[in-house]
Amino acid sequence: MNDMTLHCVAAAMRPLTSHAEVMALVPVNLRGVLAYLNDDLPKPSAPLAERIADLQGNKIGALLVPLNLNFRSIKEGVNDTSDRMRVYKRSSEALLSYFALWAISELPR
Repeated sequence: MNDMTLHCVAAAMRPLTSHAEVMALVPVNLRGVLAYLNDDLPKPSAPLAERIADLQGNKIGALLVPLNLNFRSIKEGVNDTSDRMRVYKRSSEALLSYFALWAISELPR
């Protein structure tokens, strides 16, 4: 669903620019990744409510993703957007953005 929304944004931008790509800042949920990295995944033997509570809270990173504006069909555009998002979600960019924002928030005021 998110890839389709991103493609709709790209399609809406086509008449507004002559560029082949536009950059989109896309929020990404990092809760599961951070729990895994911290070795803090819910224990399978714990009650379901406890496992769900352990994964609560916002842990959001951001990806700067180039959206292609040169597509011939809706299907081609959605597939291109999905492919790009798959590559970017597997990168460390979202995680790095999360830690950079965390570090900035910890600076003295």
